[in-house]
Amino acid sequence: MTCHNPLEPATSETLKGKPGSKIFGGSGAPRETYRWQVPLFDNDSNFICSGALLTKNQGASPDWVLSSAQCCDGRSSIIAKLGDFHLDSYDNGEIVISSDKIFILEDFQKFGEWSGNDACLINIGRVTASQSTIYEPVCISNDMPIDGAMCYVSGWGSLKALSGNLNNLHASPVNYFPDNYCASIGYGNIQTSSEFCAGVPDSIFDETKDICNGDVGSPLVCEIAGKPVLSGMFSWGTSACVGPNRPSVFSKVSAFVPWILDITSQGSTTTTSPPTTTTPSGPPTTTTSGGSTTTSTSGDLNCFGLTSEQYSMEVTNFWESSGNYNFQVRPSVPLTGFTDTYLLKVNFKWPVNDIETWGNTVNNPVPSSASESEDWDLFFDNKWDINPVEFLLQGSVASQHISDASLTTLLPKSLKICLPDGVYPDGPAEPAVGQTNWLDYSGALEKSILFYEAQMAGPLPDWHRVAWRGDATLTDGCDVGVDLTGGFYDAGDFVKFNFPGAMAIHTLGWGLHQFKAGYEDAGEYENALRVFKWGVDYFVRCHVAPNELYAQVGDGYLDHAFWDRPEEMDMNRPAQKITPSKPGSDLAAGVSALFSTAALVFNDSDSAYAQDLLQRARELLTFATTNLGKYSDSITGVSEFYKSWSGYNDEIILAGASVARASFVVDSSSFNSDVTAAKDLFNSHYPGPADEYSWDNRGEGANVMMFDVLTLAGEDASVYSSRIQGFYSRLQSLPKTPGGMVHIAEWGSARHATNAAFVLKVAADLNVPIGGLSDWSKSQLDYVLGNGPSGHPTINGVQSSLVVGHGSKSPHSPHHTSSSCPPYPQSCGWSDFSKAGPNHWTLYGALCGGPRTATDVFINDRSDYVANEVAMDYNSGFQGLLAAFSDTTPTTSTPQNCDGAQGVIPSSPAEPAVGQTNWLDYSGALEKSILFYEAQMAGPLPDWHRVAWRGDATLTDGCDVSVDLTGGFYDAGDFVKFNFPGAMAIHTLGWGLHQFKAGYEDAGEYENALRVFKWGVDYFVRCHVAPNELYAQVGDGYLDHAFWDRPEEMNMNRPAQKITPSNPGSDLAGGVSALFSTAALVFYDSDPAYAQDLLHRARELLTFATTNLGKYSDSITGVNEFYKSWSGYNDEIILAGASIARASFVVDSSSFNSDVTAAKDLFNSYYPGPADEYSWDNRGEGANVMMFDVLTLAGEDASIYSSRIQGFYSRLQSLPKTPGGMVHIAEWGSARHATNAAFVLKVAADLNVSIEGLSDWSKSQLDYVLGDGPSGHPTINGGQSSLIVGHGSKSPHSPHHTSSSCPPYPQSCGWSDFSKAGPNHWTLYGALCGGPRTTTDVFINDRSDYVANEVAIDYNSGFQGLLAAFSDTTPTTTTTPYTGPTTTSESTSTTNGGGGGSDCDAFSKTGELTQYGLEQSFSGNCEFAFDSGIELGNNKLRCIATDTIAMVADSCPECNAGDVDSNLLVWNSVTGNESPSRFDASWEFVECPSAFRPNPKSQLRWKTGSSQWWLGLQPTNTRFGIVSITARRSDGNEFSLPLGGNDVGFSFWFLSANSFFDTDQYPITIIVTNTEGDTASGTVFSTSEIVANTYLDLDALL
Repeated sequence: MTCHNPLEPATSETLKGKPGSKIFGGSGAPRETYRWQVPLFDNDSNFICSGALLTKNQGASPDWVLSSAQCCDGRSSIIAKLGDFHLDSYDNGEIVISSDKIFILEDFQKFGEWSGNDACLINIGRVTASQSTIYEPVCISNDMPIDGAMCYVSGWGSLKALSGNLNNLHASPVNYFPDNYCASIGYGNIQTSSEFCAGVPDSIFDETKDICNGDVGSPLVCEIAGKPVLSGMFSWGTSACVGPNRPSVFSKVSAFVPWILDITSQGSTTTTSPPTTTTPSGPPTTTTSGGSTTTSTSGDLNCFGLTSEQYSMEVTNFWESSGNYNFQVRPSVPLTGFTDTYLLKVNFKWPVNDIETWGNTVNNPVPSSASESEDWDLFFDNKWDINPVEFLLQGSVASQHISDASLTTLLPKSLKICLPDGVYPDGPAEPAVGQTNWLDYSGALEKSILFYEAQMAGPLPDWHRVAWRGDATLTDGCDVGVDLTGGFYDAGDFVKFNFPGAMAIHTLGWGLHQFKAGYEDAGEYENALRVFKWGVDYFVRCHVAPNELYAQVGDGYLDHAFWDRPEEMDMNRPAQKITPSKPGSDLAAGVSALFSTAALVFNDSDSAYAQDLLQRARELLTFATTNLGKYSDSITGVSEFYKSWSGYNDEIILAGASVARASFVVDSSSFNSDVTAAKDLFNSHYPGPADEYSWDNRGEGANVMMFDVLTLAGEDASVYSSRIQGFYSRLQSLPKTPGGMVHIAEWGSARHATNAAFVLKVAADLNVPIGGLSDWSKSQLDYVLGNGPSGHPTINGVQSSLVVGHGSKSPHSPHHTSSSCPPYPQSCGWSDFSKAGPNHWTLYGALCGGPRTATDVFINDRSDYVANEVAMDYNSGFQGLLAAFSDTTPTTSTPQNCDGAQGVIPSSPAEPAVGQTNWLDYSGALEKSILFYEAQMAGPLPDWHRVAWRGDATLTDGCDVSVDLTGGFYDAGDFVKFNFPGAMAIHTLGWGLHQFKAGYEDAGEYENALRVFKWGVDYFVRCHVAPNELYAQVGDGYLDHAFWDRPEEMNMNRPAQKITPSNPGSDLAGGVSALFSTAALVFYDSDPAYAQDLLHRARELLTFATTNLGKYSDSITGVNEFYKSWSGYNDEIILAGASIARASFVVDSSSFNSDVTAAKDLFNSYYPGPADEYSWDNRGEGANVMMFDVLTLAGEDASIYSSRIQGFYSRLQSLPKTPGGMVHIAEWGSARHATNAAFVLKVAADLNVSIEGLSDWSKSQLDYVLGDGPSGHPTINGGQSSLIVGHGSKSPHSPHHTSSSCPPYPQSCGWSDFSKAGPNHWTLYGALCGGPRTTTDVFINDRSDYVANEVAIDYNSGFQGLLAAFSDTTPTTTTTPYTGPTTTSESTSTTNGGGGGSDCDAFSKTGELTQYGLEQSFSGNCEFAFDSGIELGNNKLRCIATDTIAMVADSCPECNAGDVDSNLLVWNSVTGNESPSRFDASWEFVECPSAFRPNPKSQLRWKTGSSQWWLGLQPTNTRFGIVSITARRSDGNEFSLPLGGNDVGFSFWFLSANSFFDTDQYPITIIVTNTEGDTASGTVFSTSEIVANTYLDLDALL
């Protein structure tokens, strides 16, 4: 007898048990017998048949079931239960597999009660052999048993005729009858070629033994040559079951062996390829050699030959015995560059017939071919980093092979180090992770990211760092024709459960967005981002249609019976999805939330990807709400693993809030409607309170997300802050471990604690007004890291973390399959699950489940999966917490130092290194002015701070109201933070940074000024705690002005006061609104998300100001004595309106037109009339200049504002002046008034307001305070002087400024230092002193005269902007403002122009231009990029005598200010330079001339990547902007393609991502409409015409 390899079982055990029990009338069979028997069920779980397990591979892993064709006939799928003994209950280790891969023998016949060729094969995928005590395959053979042989039949058939099936497996011995027996007793229908009879012969007839009808397909196994061989399957018999001359008929398995071999060699390897180009590659092949298994995609090894210089080897002994030469060899192999586990191939000169090894690092010697071989394979393990590896090798060679045995001739010829190729990574090794302290958040963050890399599935990318992991599960999705590779394995197993997976990836993304600064400070942002994107991309692949989403890949039952590497897995991994008929609202909404949050994360780096993700999020939310149902009711088998216990309401509200949160950044035009939709979802789906944030219940996270959304929307979020308070309170009432970890649930207790802590830390970061959130969150994080504030976990009584590889002691045996496996090619299985000691590989960063009860004792036992489970969702909130506390910038709602000292006195203070400057050294004075602001900085000072005699101070600001109000600037020589004048100062600084950026850059001071400005902006952001709440002051003016000492030593009460709707302050709210808008302009290029947030805040505050009218000084106690709002709030309101419009032109261009209208309405309602100043109290004249800028950008008439500016200038000329020429507006701070007014008029000059003399007059005021005005200068004690401390050959030295007057610490400071004569101890570089009190040039520098010697942050604000304006070394020309396109068509000159800007004639605009888009000679829209956006129309460039029209050649989303996106001919005709370059030129806008058109009609260009499923259309060759594109199908359905970019006339792409074009309703007509109302159309006749980067001709010129 020969068993057909590879259909041979893993073991050669004979038939077990051989019980005398009976199927019919007998007792049950022991469970561990008949392990090949498998019951088969229909889709309603009804028992139908039996079958036998087979394998196509050597080894004991079954992958096929052989049964009767009667069982399979007419069925689309069958369920098999491996290891099932009791039909009505679950047996331990039982595996349930559903398969639709059914193969029926082609010649099957069914005639009444009898059948012929009755065989069927069912492919169940490969199943692990680890449970071989309850299931294993059986052998088949070409041979049949001898006549009369004893065989055994088993099944669940009835105990008597026509009765029901049994519950337990039964078995009975029967005899095999010869072929002619059944025919001789009247079975005329038997086909002896494929059937035989078995039963009990008449002479020993026993009516209790036989097979009943219920056992169709039951195996009959005979013992042949000591092996159990499947000889038959029950096919048919008589209805009476048993009786004389009534044997049963069995299908003859030996007759079907060729068919079985043919099907099994094809059926499991032939799959339908997915209809995409990203079809996963096939699985690695498995080959066996000499007992060792090698897994490789190519079957090869990467072997590195070692030279004799790389190793040493000597024969230490040899002897002869029993016809063999025995020898001992001691190799020494250096492992430089070769670490961990490898295969060592040893090649001998002679055939060696036996090898043994001694040494801790080498084991398992096997020959590479026959038992007598020259080539032997040794596995060596360098886990303990031994170098070199040394061991003793003993072998023997038959003496007939060698005649001159010696120490030399017995020496091996060569050594090679080998590694399997393809599937396993080169050089598997532990990641290079250093030891960390308990609370090293950044180190733990690095490890957590590595944990996710260890969980990665599919073809691993180059950046993957966990070297002991390789490509795996490469055919995921092949069963459904969709690429479902990638993503992450759920836990210690290898199923991709998408429900908990979506929660994990969403939470990771939430942390990436909310705590980006922490990731960056830890140096881990890019690592985390690419891991996150790996997960997002997988879910994108799962989302195959708007209403279809794959929910799972893999079979939980099969998978959980497998303990081996994923790289060696080849079991069936079915993919299941949710659809409208099989809904899963919880899953769809969960993935929707994931996509929305991912859109937030990727918007800055890949806006198109972000928009696609947000579109997918909207689709899935619609799918979820219109097809209600739990996913676990639709997905087979998942309820045993991740049942949706809480339902779908929590995911739906989270999805709604997440879409709204994303649209605020990604699709701001939809934000308001998304907020409304989210509120509606909360009203209809809010599930009520919970005590957790988990994969099953995410409602508490939704509350936090919605608080964020409503705060951004400027709406009342108190209901959500109350819910968050409730969540926090419930957590406090739950049991805790003695060390302080909240114990929410037994399973994964640490996961629950850190996920809840993450949500509350986000709430703290969003300034939810609840005390203690951040501290409590930190306590939970610190506990799992091994050092909580009240205690810590213990392992074996020793302090430990719960994070693998973190701290001096940590878990080492997590319930995790692949990390427990030894290095390949050593085998891995359930013995590795059961072994004591650490997992072989350190699963860095994995958070273990944690204590099962409210105790600190953690039992690290791999077999206890409740406490030692690791999973994707476990690490998700934990990782976000690590990032939050890796942020070195305080972001909590309460200052970090409320219980500590208010200040820190600097050690070894010194003057800043500032050189002497000439009077009119603008750049030098600019440097000093920035230093003055650094001297005024409050709070914990940053590393870049340069005024060494200042230290951290007033560190508890805001503690009285539980809000972090540290930072910002002290107002003047005192230490109050008066936010009304402070807002004017910071706004004016930002205005100068934006308007005169070139001057800052030419002076080399832009970065210094920018960080000082941001210090102020960030402080005001902290003050803006809610849409209608803004802190107005920190400190008490009366107390403060009675204090003369260092701020670092101040410990007085510093109360914080705020404005609210009941205590309004329209002037303050309007002023801070203007600040935020201008800051949005400044930061847009470097941080657009920050800029968008600032603009949103500006809108909130303007609404607050106008809907709650009132002066702030009527609401804030005690401020009237210091900064009373004398002029009221009208000036700040109009400035805020103009500033928002100016910012939206750049930051939110789609809202620009509406913002212009709103600003004009505000001026109509609130214009306060003319003034003679621009100051902290009255900013109306600045508002006029800002509004002129806005209307000019809008192309509207700005003459009313130029007239008002003229009036301001004229009034200033009529005011008194000092003899030296400084206008004297007021006694207090006269120099401040002069320079602030001059700043506003210098901005007007820079904006080309057509008023003669503005720039010159502004310069005269600046030059005067610098000490050398055109008509004179200030004097101190009769000598020429500046009014700037430390500037010029003579300058003020005794400003009214407390801290600079104090001597070095530890010398005391007090009122005696105020009174003493002489200079302040420290030079307060750059401070502009108040100036002459009267219209004289005489300045009396007396510290006690605060009217003349005051210094303050508003004093320097306009002054600093002037310095930047006149530090600009680029010559500027006063020109006429742009008034619209000309009506004259221009022609092109082919004369090459010059290069430099100095040769260019003044025209209508002048600036520095950069060429882009050099590949195409003619194409594109007639548009031009300049300033901050895309301008409608064409552009004429002029340099010397050359005029040229510039046209856009392709979309230019990356264009910066002054960038031209034109073509080679245009550029060359103007500059003579065909390369990208910068040059100065003048330009005007003109109508696009026909001579420059590549075609007589307009066209549409298909964007790169376009197809019928997603496409973009770019209008080209147009004269005017395009306002709409509509597609109309032949069935009459229409779709309006939305703009992909900015507003009407400014966009390049119109996009379709809704599969409108994926239809058979062609032709499709595309109608294009321009800004003039003209239309043109083109026709697409099939999807084949949608080809990227080709053009569709329209029927007219637009």
